[in-house]
Amino acid sequence: MDKAIENKRNGRIDLLRAIAIVIMFYAHALPHLGFNSYSAFDRIISSLAAPIFLFLVGHNLFPINTKERRIKNALRACIVLAMAAFIDIFTWNITPFFSFDVLYTIGFSILFMVLIGKLKFQLLVLCCITIVLIQIIYLWNGSYIFDINEPKFLEWNENISVLQPLRNMFFDGWFPLFPWLVFPLLGFIAKMKNVKFNHGYLQIIALTEFLFFLWQYNSNTSYLREFAVEVFYPVDLIYLLGSMAFIALMFYVVSLFNPNNSNILSKLGRISFFMYCFHLEFYHLFFDDLLNELNGNFYLAFLICILIFLCITLGISWLKQSKVYNENNLFVSVLFGKK
Repeated sequence: MDKAIENKRNGRIDLLRAIAIVIMFYAHALPHLGFNSYSAFDRIISSLAAPIFLFLVGHNLFPINTKERRIKNALRACIVLAMAAFIDIFTWNITPFFSFDVLYTIGFSILFMVLIGKLKFQLLVLCCITIVLIQIIYLWNGSYIFDINEPKFLEWNENISVLQPLRNMFFDGWFPLFPWLVFPLLGFIAKMKNVKFNHGYLQIIALTEFLFFLWQYNSNTSYLREFAVEVFYPVDLIYLLGSMAFIALMFYVVSLFNPNNSNILSKLGRISFFMYCFHLEFYHLFFDDLLNELNGNFYLAFLICILIFLCITLGISWLKQSKVYNENNLFVSVLFGKK
């Protein structure tokens, strides 16, 4: 039974992952323009990928009903956290486990769901409410710190408190556990209750909320963190509701398509973890030079990168069909996904 759950692919989930990773490709390319401000479209669209990924973390973890699945998912979480630290050290040359990019939150989310995944529905809902309330109180108290002074690897600044990593992890980092843990929790609950996102009343509510979200952030001029485009610094209640509305709308959109696992977007979604790691290094090494060679034509540079990423996707998909690909290796299956 557990093996069947793990091996069963959902083409629509893969398509959602593909949508999220393409949004991240765009969001992480924008800071290379060196702008101090971005259009409302750039800021809003760039803010909608992380909620999808984290929601799907919880959605795909259900059910965590055996010791074997809990152990395997805990090991997966450790691999994700190790990759997050690897990127911090070798791509950004910063101290790992300090500022907490989204991969850290994904890894900790998996561990969190492994710990509480056997709780009853009512207690899981109570966890969601508690996380949101803690975030609201924290913001209301005026405690949020916008600046993240990320120390270089092995060059700890003595002016930084040793408690700062913990504060970043829970509240002030790029993707702190409060409130981002609410997305995998909601994904887990949605799968538990078999929520149908294509119900008309749910779509009307989601569309109304998302339009309000767009109206609210269209003129938002809140502080931008350095190298950040997104509007969720800090995450407020409007953002939480608006991003959940967007997730509901995207579930409906992908339900309109035939879940064909052979199309290139589904293939991209299946290796989204690898492509997330790869595109960060690729942009870090090559995007600025590519932009200069194209005389600052951002959209042409971005299109070339997308084509490169799709070619890599096809190459990995071909490799996964060969005999040399060992999907039973946990590290390989986490990095590249199942066949």
